[in-house]
Amino acid sequence: MCMRCAWNTKNKAKSEELSVVKKVDELASKGLSPPRTKNGFARLSSMSPNARMARLTSLESMLIISSNSLVAMVSQLSKAEERERSLSSCGRWNRLRSIGDAEDLLQFHG
Repeated sequence: MCMRCAWNTKNKAKSEELSVVKKVDELASKGLSPPRTKNGFARLSSMSPNARMARLTSLESMLIISSNSLVAMVSQLSKAEERERSLSSCGRWNRLRSIGDAEDLLQFHG
């Protein structure tokens, strides 16, 4: 799995929850009750407005941090790949299968 795919998989749930929290908060601000479905509306609607706002802020923060981390890692990988190309024609970077592999290789070449 590519790094971007791993990031998308990891953060998709956070993004979806953020969307649901925003929708529940919007409905609550209008005095409406969210639909009772399996997508988290029921759990979130039972939270206090302050708890919902704290969860919303927390999710936004986690997504921003995760995105910034991914950008930094991609930059580091690009620089390391350039160094690798200049040192040898070895294709180690092309054989990465996970974020863990990339982190290990970055530590080795960092």
